[in-house]
Amino acid sequence: MKTHLIQECGLKAATAEKYLSKLVEAKYIESYEEDWGERSRTRYRVLPLGVERYSWFLRINAELDVEAPHER
Repeated sequence: MKTHLIQECGLKAATAEKYLSKLVEAKYIESYEEDWGERSRTRYRVLPLGVERYSWFLRINAELDVEAPHER
């Protein structure tokens, strides 16, 4: 869910919206609305290109000996 992503990343809502929009435009993720009681919520799904790019990110970090975000 968008709120969870924003909180986990420690971003302000406007900044998160900007990054999420860029990821959707790049076809790394897709967003979709889901009914949630009387409301709806925005959810995201990582697309194959996003998985590929993330694996590149991990390989580059390993080459540079940088700790990945999930390893902290």
